[in-house]
Amino acid sequence: MKRFLLSLLAVSFILTAFTCDAANDKKKKRIKEKIKKSQVVKNSARWHNDLNKALADARQSKRKIFLLVTGSTWCGPCMNLERKVLNHKDFASFAQKNLVLLKVDIPNGKNKKISPQAQEILKKYHRNSGVPSVYILSASGKKLEQQVGYGGQKPKEYIKRFKNIKK
Repeated sequence: MKRFLLSLLAVSFILTAFTCDAANDKKKKRIKEKIKKSQVVKNSARWHNDLNKALADARQSKRKIFLLVTGSTWCGPCMNLERKVLNHKDFASFAQKNLVLLKVDIPNGKNKKISPQAQEILKKYHRNSGVPSVYILSASGKKLEQQVGYGGQKPKEYIKRFKNIKK
């Protein structure tokens, strides 16, 4: 009888420890999610999908164009770039002051059509390159910089690459 009670007591201690540990894990996870949400800025940046409108905006505001060619629904690195960098408050703040944003989203599948505006951009700037690709363009449309792929950089590291590009 003593063995049974001791075994029952030991099992109850173990179960209590696991329950407390699981509750702490849930609490830590909720805190991490709150921190991530506070760093993400939803819809903070206005993206163009028409080259001519982006060029006009860039000329008027005297900013460079940040052209993103992406496969947002099927390309893992593209999704990571958007989630980890482009939706981050640091990038949104930098873009608002320094960039005109232009995006071409390449659909997945043969039946998906690319708009004429997107075709024009791809033909002019994106020849035989992978996705995600980022191009920095002058207000006149001249290609100043190009980056293919996303290496997992944090927002500040990613922004630093584009800060000192001369017009």
